[in-house]
Amino acid sequence: MCLLPLVMMVGLSGSRLTDGDGQRQQAFDSSRVPPAHVKWVIRAGSVCDIVTPSVVAAQIDAETGWLAGTAEGLPDTSPTPSPTAPTPSEPRALVGLSTSAFKEWGSDDDGNGTATPLDPGDAIMALGRFDCALAEGVQRLKESRAVSGDTLELTLAAYHSGLDTVERSRGVPEGEARDYVRRVQKLIPRYETGSGR
Repeated sequence: MCLLPLVMMVGLSGSRLTDGDGQRQQAFDSSRVPPAHVKWVIRAGSVCDIVTPSVVAAQIDAETGWLAGTAEGLPDTSPTPSPTAPTPSEPRALVGLSTSAFKEWGSDDDGNGTATPLDPGDAIMALGRFDCALAEGVQRLKESRAVSGDTLELTLAAYHSGLDTVERSRGVPEGEARDYVRRVQKLIPRYETGSGR
């Protein structure tokens, strides 16, 4: 697509990316991401090795379909809300983090003087930091042999249901957490270069 190189260049302006980040970006197909969000997805997908831009984009797609506002205006994708899900009238971030979850992981990443989950840049970066903290927790659990399985799958399950639930299950919990992991994994190729999806 002719627009892809332009979107990628716009997404990088003002970014401080390392060589490793450039490789991640090359594997990331930004053509399905709203242009204003591309640089934030790349940055959030560069916080740690496990969570790539394609994973961040797939999570946002699965959580909110790239829509923000209030939870009552968005489709309910699960019968039981995850611990990070906002209440129906609570303002909802683009990434689906509640205000309380954002307080721990968010900051004024877009530099507008306000840190809020309703600012896409702030929210997307909070998602990246939160996911990477979960990935670190998963890695510790794997090293202590408390859980087994794929680190990304376990991280996504921890995002949905909490790290303690993953530990109690000794892996990806059955039911909604497993469904969430599958939903995100199914969307990841959509955001990878050369996937043809």
